Amino acid sequence: MAVCDANKKITYCFAGYPGSVHGQRVFANSALGQAVDTSSRQQFPSSHYHIVGDSAFQLQPHVMVPYRDTGVLTAAQLHYNKRLAQTRRIVENAFGFLKGRFRRLKRLECKLGRVPSNIIACCVLHTITVSDHMELAMLSETESDCAVGQDVEATVSAATALFSSNAAKRKRDRIAESLIQLADAC
Repeated sequence: MAVCDANKKITYCFAGYPGSVHGQRVFANSALGQAVDTSSRQQFPSSHYHIVGDSAFQLQPHVMVPYRDTGVLTAAQLHYNKRLAQTRRIVENAFGFLKGRFRRLKRLECKLGRVPSNIIACCVLHTITVSDHMELAMLSETESDCAVGQDVEATVSAATALFSSNAAKRKRDRIAESLIQLADAC
């Protein structure tokens, strides 16, 4: 699991679970996930800050995910999902660049215990080199698709999840409404 900024620099990487593990479980057990749960005010000094995730992650006050499309989404919710997907493209591009540059990540042939170190080393090198605009241009020409399929697994207590869920839903709804108002104004 990795977090990146708008410039495709990886700002956090957790590779503690080699193999196929649910995205929410990885996040919940990572230092970042635990910090978001226990000390979110330190990690996010304002309620305006959050991590953008896909539907594999659980909606939390500081983790915004798309609305589930059951066929009855409002215009604001659809617009929110579209804008969230556009923002997430940066993350997908960062993973595509990472895998395009370090093709060994597609098929690591080493001892299982070394997999996390290899992944983190590649993420560090990616972050160092992604600052070079010529490198970005070269990677853009050879970008490969990155398919990340993850399922959700709940790992927080029911009481905390309910409180966080309601606060997160209200925050996501406010963002969706403000985005549709901006779209209408343009």
